[in-house]
Amino acid sequence: MKELVEIQANLKAKKGQYNAFGKYHYRSCEDILEAVKPLLKAHDCVLTLSDTTHAIGSISSNFEY
Repeated sequence: MKELVEIQANLKAKKGQYNAFGKYHYRSCEDILEAVKPLLKAHDCVLTLSDTTHAIGSISSNFEY
């Protein structure tokens, strides 16, 4: 558990992406992974990811033309 605290305290992920429409910078998942990999290695930790999707509620849209 102390390794996780140490990794979180030292993780600095740059905002490597730019949204031209909203005119703001943001971090992508890849930006965060690039920054965390050296910290994981230093603490002999492994990060596993899952991209399982879950539906929460229902979304309905009405369009009028």
